[in-house]
Amino acid sequence: MQRMLRGFLLSVTLLVLTSCGGLSKRTSSEVSSVADTTAPVDSSNITPITDTTAPVITLVGDNPQNIELNSAYVELIATSDDGSNVTIDSSEVNISKIGTYSVRYNATDAKGNTATEIIRTVNVRDTLAPVFTSEVNITVDENQKSAITLVATGASTYSIAEAQSDNFDLNATTGVVMFKVAPDFETLATYTFKATATDTSGNKVTQNIIIHISDIEEIQAPKKTGQTKSYYAKDDGDYQKGTTASYTRDDTKNIVIDHVTGLEWQDDIETKTIRKNWADAKIYCTNLALDSGGWRLPTRKELIGILDYGRKSVGIDATFINVYAYLYWSSTVNVDNPNGAWNVYFSSGGHQNLGSQSGSYYVRCIRRKQP
Repeated sequence: MQRMLRGFLLSVTLLVLTSCGGLSKRTSSEVSSVADTTAPVDSSNITPITDTTAPVITLVGDNPQNIELNSAYVELIATSDDGSNVTIDSSEVNISKIGTYSVRYNATDAKGNTATEIIRTVNVRDTLAPVFTSEVNITVDENQKSAITLVATGASTYSIAEAQSDNFDLNATTGVVMFKVAPDFETLATYTFKATATDTSGNKVTQNIIIHISDIEEIQAPKKTGQTKSYYAKDDGDYQKGTTASYTRDDTKNIVIDHVTGLEWQDDIETKTIRKNWADAKIYCTNLALDSGGWRLPTRKELIGILDYGRKSVGIDATFINVYAYLYWSSTVNVDNPNGAWNVYFSSGGHQNLGSQSGSYYVRCIRRKQP
C-alpha cells in the first residue's frame, strides 16, 4: 500500500515539475524510462496485400474471321492489358475444308492469375467462282458432230442454254458438247449458246460460246445417171456404174428424200410455178417455211445429181412429181463472169447452162435430211 502511494506521489510531483519547467534538463530517455508505459505492436495481426487481378485479353482484328478455302491462314493475334504473354491455339482451323472453327486465346500473369479464355470464330468459305479456260470462239468442220469441250478451273458441272443450245448434247460432268445432228455449212454457218460452269459450293460463271462451221468440199456419192441404153462404147448405158438412185416422197410434207446423199428436196407446187432471178432465188429458199424451214439454193453438183438421163420430156427421177422441163437455178456462180450463175435444164437428158443472174428461172430448194 505504501509502494502504491509513493508511486502516485511521484507521478504527481513529475507532472507539477514538468508544468513548471523543473524537468527541462532531463534527457528524453530518462523521461521515457519513467513515463513510457505504451504496449508493443503485435506484427502477427497485420494482413499482407496480394495481387489477385487476372489479365484481360483483347482480340486484334475481325471476329469472326473469314478465310477463303485453300488460302493461307493469317493469325490476327490478341493482346493482354498487363502485358502478359497470350498463348494462341489455332490447331482446329482446317483451310482445306469448308467449315466454322475456333481459335482459343489464354494468358496467365506472373502471380498465376489466369485470364478468361477468349475465342475467335474462323469461317473457311468458298466464294470464288470457276474460271473458264476453254475457247470462246471455235471453228469446226461440217458433217461431223464434235463441237467443243468446256473447261473451267474448279468446276464440277456444266450446263448450256439459250440461242442454238437445243442443237447440242452436253455431258454435264466432262463438259463435252456434241452436235445432235452433224452441222451443214449451207444450212447454218454459226451456232451460239451460253455455257455455265458451277463448283461444289454453287459458285457460277457464264460464258457465251460461238461455234463457226467450216465449209468442206463435199464429194457427192456417185449415182447412176439413169441411162440404161448404150449408144456407143463406154457411155453411161454401157458402163452402168455407180450407186443406184434411191428416193422416197413424203406426200404429206411435199418433200423428196435422197437416201444416197442424205439430202431433202422441195417438191411442192411452187417448184413448177415460181420463177425468180438468182439473188431472189437464194432469198426465197432461205425464207421457205415448208416443213419448218432450213432450206437453201442447191449447188450445181447437187442439181445435176437428181437428173435422170434415161427419161424423156422431163429429165428428173420419177419420184419428183412437181417439175417444169426448163432451167432451174443453182447457187454456183460463174468464176469467169461475176454476173453469171449456173443453172440446170430438166428436159430430155438435161444439161448445164450459164445464165445471167438477172435471168428468171425456176427454183427447187434443198436441205440436209432432218432428224
